[in-house]
Amino acid sequence: MRADEDGITVPPRLVGSYDVLFDGEPVWSFTVDGSHRGRGHLVRWPRAMRRWLDGYAEIVLREVGPESAEDAQEIVIGRTTFGSGTEPIRLVDVEDRPVVIDKWGIVQRPFSSRGGEVTHELGVRTREVMEILREDCGLEAWMAFGTLLGAARAGKAIGHDSDSDLLYLSEKTTPAEINLEAYEIKRALTRRGLVATLKSGSFVTVLFPGPDGAPLGIDVYACFYVDGVLHETATLREPIPRSSILPLTTLPYEGFELPAPADPARLLAASYGPGWQVPDPSFRHEPDDGTVARFEGWFGNMMTARRGWEAWWNDRQQLGEASELVEQMMADHLEPVSVVEIGAGNGTDAVRMGERGHRVNAYDYSRRCFLAAHRATREGDLPIQFGHSNLYDLRDTMTLGALQLRRPRPPRVVVARFVLGSIHPRGLEAFWRLTHTCLRGGGRAYLEFSDEDDPDRDNPQRLYPLRFEVDPDDVRRRLEGLGARVVHADRAKRPAPDGGQQRPSWHIVADWA
Repeated sequence: MRADEDGITVPPRLVGSYDVLFDGEPVWSFTVDGSHRGRGHLVRWPRAMRRWLDGYAEIVLREVGPESAEDAQEIVIGRTTFGSGTEPIRLVDVEDRPVVIDKWGIVQRPFSSRGGEVTHELGVRTREVMEILREDCGLEAWMAFGTLLGAARAGKAIGHDSDSDLLYLSEKTTPAEINLEAYEIKRALTRRGLVATLKSGSFVTVLFPGPDGAPLGIDVYACFYVDGVLHETATLREPIPRSSILPLTTLPYEGFELPAPADPARLLAASYGPGWQVPDPSFRHEPDDGTVARFEGWFGNMMTARRGWEAWWNDRQQLGEASELVEQMMADHLEPVSVVEIGAGNGTDAVRMGERGHRVNAYDYSRRCFLAAHRATREGDLPIQFGHSNLYDLRDTMTLGALQLRRPRPPRVVVARFVLGSIHPRGLEAFWRLTHTCLRGGGRAYLEFSDEDDPDRDNPQRLYPLRFEVDPDDVRRRLEGLGARVVHADRAKRPAPDGGQQRPSWHIVADWA
């Protein structure tokens, strides 16, 4: 058994779930199921973990599952060095707080490293959200998934968990009505002063600061019946009777008695299997393709590839020079104009346009990509506003377009570099509608997109999301269909979005009458 830059190579005899410890601290968990018997198997490091793999650590695997820590098998891999670093590896956030990589490959701050004050506050806030759903929406929510698991096992939050999960039973009869219900829930939470975000048409997340300064979250999911089969948002489709849910009972959770389903064991077994009472940080419920297809079609997914882009831009905050496309835009418009930049990345182009006096509204799907650009804007007192847009949510996109039209100086320029080709095709309609709305009444669009196959498509350790093929003739036809006139189109080798290796890309400029 060994660890290296790629991951941990385990022998064929190793089966089960294991925590990975760096210098005694849990950082990640994985499961091997024995399907690789007869040969060694490489368990690759999660993509999100790779930013920390520069230095050295004493690596130990600790078996997950035995009733007591004394019974858990430990496998010492030993000191392993990564990259050129000369310091011990510590997985911490910008505030030096410990983080782990969860079962979905996402960076999380586990409750085990945050203390009882944090989990108590989570209990307070969970009860508050339940009360709002009851009083303002007429919905009775109960503890679900990991929260119910912790309550049923020990009456408290699971140490490797990082948020709270709630379910409510929707009595709506169509997906469209459940979508509207989710928007009503979001508005009710917002009216009460909470920060709520829609993740899909049946899934709302509430975020608030924890006592330690790091954020805490509560996920609110819809569940409903179709032909007597219970559907729990995005993960579960099982013939569970209503009597397993209603009437609700209660279970202790972090010092509170909170609502729980009538038969918690029945729902937990459906989500986590018959061994749900045994802790397993690496467990992942893998819904079948039919379940995924139903939920995607009914409610969409407003998190498609978002975490990948956030990881991508997290390590690329340093501002550079303006792109060739934006230099062309500024050469065409020597006097200040209003600009909407879609897919602004880390904000480099927005800052450079603002320095020339252009009024810029810069938007991106990632939620923390503008840190350096915000600082540059404040220090230079630049005419720039930053925001976030979601091209997978047509409602969000059209609201954004309407707001642009209501500004005193409507946008006359739209800039979009590498947006076409970076979003799933189902986000294209929203992109074109937003561009057309912003330029209604006259203006110019500056578009850039890649003109090559994805060289890293099959690499499981790729550091950015997949790209999608873009046909320049399709782009031209779409522009003309919107009433625009292509005034410039060329193909050349140019720097990639992060300023790296030059690759062929298209520049297309179109005028709106």
